[in-house]
Amino acid sequence: MDECPICNSPLIGYDDYYEDSIIINCYRCGDFKITEDAIKFKCRNLKDKQIASISGWIRENQNVTISPKLFDNVLTNLKLPTLEHRATNLLKSFTDPYDLIGGSNVINFDNLERIITRIELNEQKEYDVKILAKELKYMAVTWSYDIKELIFIYKDYLMNEMKYLKGFDKDFCQIAPAGWAYLESLRQPNPDSKKAFVAMWFTDEMKDICESSIKKAAEEAGGYRAAPINEKDYNGDIDDAIIGEIRNSKFVIADFTGNRGGVYFEASFAYGLNIPIIYTCREDWFNKFVKQAIKIKDSNGKENDSELNIFSQIHFDINHHNFIIWKNGEDLYEQLVKRIKATIT
Repeated sequence: MDECPICNSPLIGYDDYYEDSIIINCYRCGDFKITEDAIKFKCRNLKDKQIASISGWIRENQNVTISPKLFDNVLTNLKLPTLEHRATNLLKSFTDPYDLIGGSNVINFDNLERIITRIELNEQKEYDVKILAKELKYMAVTWSYDIKELIFIYKDYLMNEMKYLKGFDKDFCQIAPAGWAYLESLRQPNPDSKKAFVAMWFTDEMKDICESSIKKAAEEAGGYRAAPINEKDYNGDIDDAIIGEIRNSKFVIADFTGNRGGVYFEASFAYGLNIPIIYTCREDWFNKFVKQAIKIKDSNGKENDSELNIFSQIHFDINHHNFIIWKNGEDLYEQLVKRIKATIT
């Protein structure tokens, strides 16, 4: 395999099979896994704007596994981020890997245009990969459809409008003091906190999962103390207690098993505070039909137990996030340890 199955860009490398998936390391998309079915049935005939969106989404969700179902989900529900979001991604990318204040950065737009042209014409050469392709990551971090969008974000918005960048010529730039001040404002809240808030469905089964898997994973990943609100002592309104606990947490683990409205509320509040959220859901509740026990009253007012076959659909506002879809407690534990280590610094 010489080209990325998503964006057709040259690959840094790939590994044939890992748990029925191919591991891809793409100059544009970054690192991800993809199943053969997704390549065969979903990656063909993608339009340029779809490629730009999927590539941008993968860049923000590194090491995700692309299955046919996830592919459809992303294509159907993915929204293009705001200009501020895309510009912030580019600004952040200039701080990697050295975070060097006063250093210069470069996007070689001539090289970028050459490699894009060669990809479109299917004229990739070995020297193109080594010399030109490294610029492709900037297309993904900005979700850019074409090079004109990237130039607008780089020059018109970050440099001329916001004054976050200072330019030396067409390619070289430096993060300005205003840019560093903006990046500082985005830093993760509560950097020294060892608390993690758990938003979840309070059934006996899920309480056991929290105790044996979620808490254990948080401790293993970094010595974090994970707890749901029902384990906290508080006075007054429970919503105030929830808000207070989330405000003091380093991150939130939001499990959508049961599709509970409270979990949406808690995750949304954390999102608004720029607190990282790790999304999880048991596989039988992730966009599938499930049987749910309910109580109904007959015409005489007598209560009876019954079951409904309902469709548990994760709301489209969040179902494009990189969910951990787990089968059992052990599976959740293993995936959660990896995700916490990858997400929380």
